[in-house]
Amino acid sequence: WQENGLAAYYYDEEEYIDKGREFAIGEKVYLLMGMYMLSEDRTVDENKAFLITPSGQVSEYLKNYVVPGDTHIEGDGKVLIQDSDYGRLGTIICQDTHVIPFVRQAGKANVDIMLIPNHNYESVTPYIARMPSFRAIENGFSMIRADYHGLSTAVDYHGNILSQMNDFTTEERIMIADIPKQGIKTIYSQIGDFFAWLCVLGFLIMIGLSFSKFKKK
Repeated sequence: WQENGLAAYYYDEEEYIDKGREFAIGEKVYLLMGMYMLSEDRTVDENKAFLITPSGQVSEYLKNYVVPGDTHIEGDGKVLIQDSDYGRLGTIICQDTHVIPFVRQAGKANVDIMLIPNHNYESVTPYIARMPSFRAIENGFSMIRADYHGLSTAVDYHGNILSQMNDFTTEERIMIADIPKQGIKTIYSQIGDFFAWLCVLGFLIMIGLSFSKFKKK
């Protein structure tokens, strides 16, 4: 599902989860449900994703990085990771993809497929959909982004677009994609920006040596 695919009050949460479990078990599929849970006074709303396995096991993820203006509470700082018959699955939500060190958790944990519910706007489509592709390349996983009011995409770990669907140019609401079920290990997922900072350090040393030689002259 996309981000906020269903909005409901907390007291209805179990009912919708049970319906999701029934569907996942009956169809023998992994189901990711993007839901926005409302509190009575709207002070502790939650932007969530529920990953349900074919056996009915339910894992819960709470969005970690809040878009300015949103008021829902933040998650625990951990990417949701779930082993499956299709490799290791990871789940984050929309804004989380732009926090590079956070997403590196998935690369370090050898996630094979990242599932990302999203909710965007026409003014940032398709650009906002292209940016997360770098996370797939950096961390060696394939990625599926289900986007409401935006461009849904499926890319492999090289960043190749395998499928896409634009809400604003089609009436279709189901995107189908065939993606690799096994990811790859990447250097970046292990060392991050270490090499880039090393280059910066080398550059500063070169400047320092140049000034030193200039003073001697």
